[in-house]
Amino acid sequence: YLLRKPWDQRSQRFRDYADTKHPHSSRWNWKGQGQWVEGRFEYKDKGAGPFGEVIHIYSTGAKVCYLYWLRYLYTQDQSWLRDRAYPLLKGVAEFYRNHPKLQKGADGRYHIHDVNDHEPIKGAQDTLEEITAMRFIFPVAARAAAVLDTDADLRTRWLEIASTLAPLPTNDLPDSIGGRQPGEPRMWCNGRTPLIAGNPTRRSDHLLTPAIHYGLINAATTDRDLLAVAGATFDSVYPGGANEKSVIHVLSRAAIAAANLGRASDIRFLVPNQIRCLDPARDFCDWPGLGRVGVLPNRLTLREGPGAIDCQRLGRAAAALHLSLLQAASPEPGGEPVLYLFPAWPKQWDAAFTLLTAGAFLVTSSLRQGRIDFVELRSQAGAELRIRNPWGEASLSLFRNGQPAGTAAGGRITLATTRGETLVLAPAGAKLENLRRTLEA
Repeated sequence: YLLRKPWDQRSQRFRDYADTKHPHSSRWNWKGQGQWVEGRFEYKDKGAGPFGEVIHIYSTGAKVCYLYWLRYLYTQDQSWLRDRAYPLLKGVAEFYRNHPKLQKGADGRYHIHDVNDHEPIKGAQDTLEEITAMRFIFPVAARAAAVLDTDADLRTRWLEIASTLAPLPTNDLPDSIGGRQPGEPRMWCNGRTPLIAGNPTRRSDHLLTPAIHYGLINAATTDRDLLAVAGATFDSVYPGGANEKSVIHVLSRAAIAAANLGRASDIRFLVPNQIRCLDPARDFCDWPGLGRVGVLPNRLTLREGPGAIDCQRLGRAAAALHLSLLQAASPEPGGEPVLYLFPAWPKQWDAAFTLLTAGAFLVTSSLRQGRIDFVELRSQAGAELRIRNPWGEASLSLFRNGQPAGTAAGGRITLATTRGETLVLAPAGAKLENLRRTLEA
């Protein structure tokens, strides 16, 4: 499995053992369809050595870690961090750190070899999925360890890898998979050669992986090169931007990328189009023999048949909506999150929401005709509040527990809070009684 000897030299004992395993089990997914031969069911491999569609993919562990980390950020529950989240973060970080295929190259950077880029690419180098995952897991595991004041030696090792990790793969690298096509901008690609099997992905939202997962790109991102590559990659998937006819696949996360990139004009079409399933036959939301079903009356689909009714597209759309309304963002993984209101909300849409966010703040706000009325924050853990001024650099009025508490100004506002306290921020001179009427409305 580590390619330490040619695949065709695997032992007969291994072959016999593998014959008893199911090809849909991830570690045996290099096996293809089999057939009965003289009373024995025999499998053949898929022709890519020990690689299949769902093997040599490690980033899923990091994605689960991200959910655990978010729960800590949203609740500030250190017991959860210590007992549940940190063991998982540490485990995945250590898995990557000790993987024999993660090696420091002659360029002084860590590279990962012989891994998949999710399903399309098998057995490549520095794949987009795995480099993205490691750019999250090492600094966040170190941050969690620092919060818990533990594993100082591992924190140093993790941060050293994070600081010298190979860059996200782009098509301008001399060994990029697929290369850079004539007229193509600098954008992300699947990884680097050599590869065992697979075709380069083009004009697919899979290439938006770094803008989708782990909060690597968000409203607080300041790295202009990173944003330029992200924007060019998005434009390659949706040339000219999304519109009312843009078909967004049931599994697509493109709307999430648009929200993280602040592309409100694309959110305006991607979210409703994903919910509606504009082309169910192409989107495999129909099932052969049932006609053109599309979205069922209960808003689910038959994505993989009557035995697998599906609501995944609704989760994708909901995530994009949340990120468009409110983001807890930092310029780098593991940094202190800052709250951004309506960072990717279409100007054509009025909105009001109440959402939980990092710091255990329950946030309520509304926007009408492109202007934010107010923001109410209920501090459930007494964390420090860091928020991007919803009114730019303008001075604003502050209320604590229903009483005037002075003013604040500047692009970023930092305030101490106490557990159970309610803060309201509003344009300078606002009257609390008027804000209450807005809240009730």
